[in-house]
Amino acid sequence: MESTLQTKIDTLKESFDLLHQTVTFNITIMWTVLGVAAVILGWALAILAKDFARKKVDEKLKDFDERVIELMRRNPPYHHARGSAAIPATSTFKIKNLNDFSIDQLITLETFNRDGKEMARNITIDENQNINVRLINYSQQEDGAIIYWQVMWKRQDYLL
Repeated sequence: MESTLQTKIDTLKESFDLLHQTVTFNITIMWTVLGVAAVILGWALAILAKDFARKKVDEKLKDFDERVIELMRRNPPYHHARGSAAIPATSTFKIKNLNDFSIDQLITLETFNRDGKEMARNITIDENQNINVRLINYSQQEDGAIIYWQVMWKRQDYLL
């Protein structure tokens, strides 16, 4: 009887050991699954946060770009003037009354005939900052009596 009792105790002990191993294994699996889930959740939150931050930065940059464009539109960094002049026999004309003009700030000066052909020219600046233009190889018959001009110069007082 003692051996059957011992056998039952050993069987019970083995059952408890098996139950303990099963519970330990299940707890280990549970913690592993929770750990993997936490890593996946963290990774997903990081991607969402990165995307959210990128969208906010893009919105702010777009707003900033729009404000800079509007400022540049209202306050351009250059002046521009255009006009026409009837050309006398001397092939010279004068561009006057250019606001804030200085030869140092000149970007471009273009002269065109009636067909849009650019005319060669020499320029000088007088004491009043007027531009004196002398056309080279000008022919009233070929180029017409009126020459069109446009000039662009940097603003001296420009602040962004």
